[in-house]
Amino acid sequence: MIKILICEDDVFELDFLSKVIEDYVMMENLDMKLCLASSDPAAIYDYVSENNGTFLCFLDIELGKTQNQNGIILSSEIKKINPEVLVVFVTSHGKYMQLTFEYKTGAIGYILKGKPQEQTGKIIEYINYAYEHFGQKPDDKKRLTFNVDEKTMVEIRDDIISFELKRKNLKKVTIYTVNRSYEFFGTLNQVEEMDKMFFRCHRSVVVNINNVSWIDDVNQKVHMINGDICDGSVRAIKELKTLIKK
Repeated sequence: MIKILICEDDVFELDFLSKVIEDYVMMENLDMKLCLASSDPAAIYDYVSENNGTFLCFLDIELGKTQNQNGIILSSEIKKINPEVLVVFVTSHGKYMQLTFEYKTGAIGYILKGKPQEQTGKIIEYINYAYEHFGQKPDDKKRLTFNVDEKTMVEIRDDIISFELKRKNLKKVTIYTVNRSYEFFGTLNQVEEMDKMFFRCHRSVVVNINNVSWIDDVNQKVHMINGDICDGSVRAIKELKTLIKK
């Protein structure tokens, strides 16, 4: 089992990191566990000292206000105990990343605070990297994240059926998957840019090309594999048929 540790002195960020990690590990049934989430660097150091095994550590660079209380120093110290520890730095300022190269920390990456959706994507990326690095075999399903109020939803790309922009709320897009539907903050332009399999078949609808069942040319309708029927335009229907043939 891969042990995950977090050292972060901002309570909000600590809770955010913990929740994303625990939710993803549970959802994917990974042989990993969040074993410690603390604001105290000494607690992380002691845990690595007292426990064997493989570790993935998320460390805040700006820990405390003194020079000997930061993630770079902590990373150096725990790697002396276990050189195989994988470290991801978390920071509010990209300028601090230069220090990680100067100190030769050997970190696998870093996460910038402030953008929950991007943070979530990065956390998942590093979890999957660690899983593969330590000899596990993650699946190759592509995952996408969506902001829903205070939560971040993770969806497998191939489970997504379509997206719809409803006129009553032009700031939110409704996503339809094989299991559920909900609204998230965004635009259809942003959706189209997320993946090459997402195609705008109507001014208010984007479909997942992989999940198109058949196309009704006469009525300009796109029939999806789950039974949903989406509107299409004459031009878009023609282009969609060409893409599917390819």
